[in-house]
Amino acid sequence: LLVCVTFFFASAGASSAYLTVSEIFPMETRALAIAFFYAVGERGVHWRFLFPDAERARARYPATAARLDEAIDIPLSANLTERDRDHVVEAVRKVVGAGAGRC
Repeated sequence: LLVCVTFFFASAGASSAYLTVSEIFPMETRALAIAFFYAVGERGVHWRFLFPDAERARARYPATAARLDEAIDIPLSANLTERDRDHVVEAVRKVVGAGAGRC
């Protein structure tokens, strides 16, 4: 019963927040915010096939593994052009390569 009551109030709060945001922000901003939180919640695009050395970096730096996931998932989850995506891939490969060379 407590769970039902909690979800009742949570759904009312989410609905009122969505209506408030829809009146304040333009549609593009709302869409980006929804996409951002969806990407964070769903762990974004499965990017590990792009960076074969990323798993080694995650094993070496376990405290930053979640931050590494979010830093890569969020930009790749947006509607980037092919050129933008290539820049992100190149930058992350440099960071992962530099981290793997340390220690």
